[in-house]
Amino acid sequence: SGGFADRAFRSLGGRMREADTLAPSLGTDVLCAMAETLATPQAVDTIRGAQALSLDVVRACIDYAESIERVPSIGELCLIAHVCERRLREAFNQEFGMAPTPFFRTWGLDKARRRLPRADDGAITVARVATDLGFRHLGRFARYYRQAYGVAPHQSLRKTHCERVVGDGLAG
Repeated sequence: SGGFADRAFRSLGGRMREADTLAPSLGTDVLCAMAETLATPQAVDTIRGAQALSLDVVRACIDYAESIERVPSIGELCLIAHVCERRLREAFNQEFGMAPTPFFRTWGLDKARRRLPRADDGAITVARVATDLGFRHLGRFARYYRQAYGVAPHQSLRKTHCERVVGDGLAG
């Protein structure tokens, strides 16, 4: 008999008729009406459905990031997952305990860490790897990388290149 909003307003309306006026405790009345409404079995099912939806939202976002091979914007994620920004943040917080921005920053840093060692003979730069992955501010990228892995990204690139040159020299 009606949706969530209908039940909430009916409950709130009953409380307001009892008070016969807009009481200063309207906020409390609204919260009580919401609590009464959420206590229904349908509301519990709705909450469980929201948890499943969170997982679907997160999966859609990760699949999208993998397909474009870069850190997506919040706007892109909302479009792909068909949710508002608030719901997107709630889904990531529920699944990972963090908002989508730090989640995908970590994801992008991991991708960079995997790409830098594969860079061949200076043809690929740190700036190229960072921008390809969607990092727009190279200084921040370097700072985040250093915080995550204890070395600057160019050191990962140089170290790997030097190891290949030394290894190739020993093999030849």
